[in-house]
Amino acid sequence: MHAISSAMGGAAVASAAACGLVTGAGPAAASPIASPAAASSAPAVTGPPASYVPYSPSTSAASDGLAVAGSADHRRPVPGETQVSRWTVTNTGTRAWSRVRLQVTVPARWRPRRTAGCRATGRRLSCELGGLAARAQRRLVFRLVVPARPRYEAVRIRATTTAWSGRYAFAGPAASLSVTVVRAR
Repeated sequence: MHAISSAMGGAAVASAAACGLVTGAGPAAASPIASPAAASSAPAVTGPPASYVPYSPSTSAASDGLAVAGSADHRRPVPGETQVSRWTVTNTGTRAWSRVRLQVTVPARWRPRRTAGCRATGRRLSCELGGLAARAQRRLVFRLVVPARPRYEAVRIRATTTAWSGRYAFAGPAASLSVTVVRAR
């Protein structure tokens, strides 16, 4: 498994674009206590050789002391299969977040199975993670059913985060997993 990561505020970015994996940091925080430096920094991009193709796609992104990382069981799911997607939200900073939300958008026609603490609305799963102390993390596992008659194409599973410090909301990092639906593996 190969991870991709990105960070705002001058930290390094590694990308496996050649592997079909996508990542991105969320927009700068929209609050009076957001860092202006974070909004203006542009991440650098590097990656593995074009011939490298991981079996299990993974991704990660970081911003303002919050990081999100995800992985999927298969980079090539088949019709009717349950694709397991794992996401971890980590507070990499020194301050606690009073509330954190993870939202996962699933591909069209894919069916999310029930996940404790999450609410499904259309193609979006919204998970309230509660407060997150400094250096703490929360893990979630999503089970997504690939349609019996899918489109045989690349699709993305996208996660976005929002964190609150008191009454101020911050748009956190976002990351995507790209998988390609195939007839058989």
